[in-house]
Amino acid sequence: MADTELPTGSNAPQKIDRTLEQAIGATVKALRRRLDMTGAELATEANISPGMLSKIENGQISASLATLQALAKALNV
Repeated sequence: MADTELPTGSNAPQKIDRTLEQAIGATVKALRRRLDMTGAELATEANISPGMLSKIENGQISASLATLQALAKALNV
């Protein structure tokens, strides 16, 4: 499981255990939102279905390396 530190109101960071799939999904969603893209727009750019993108962003599936590469390209990272 991946440890993630989340900012809190105190000086001490809080650790949350997440699966790799959840961590990747949260990162994809954050990057998409930073670019002000809808899920449908990102899915189209990455040539995947909106349903697949939703499952990735919610950490429900393990995306293939090819899919992760397509998402990275669409997100300019």
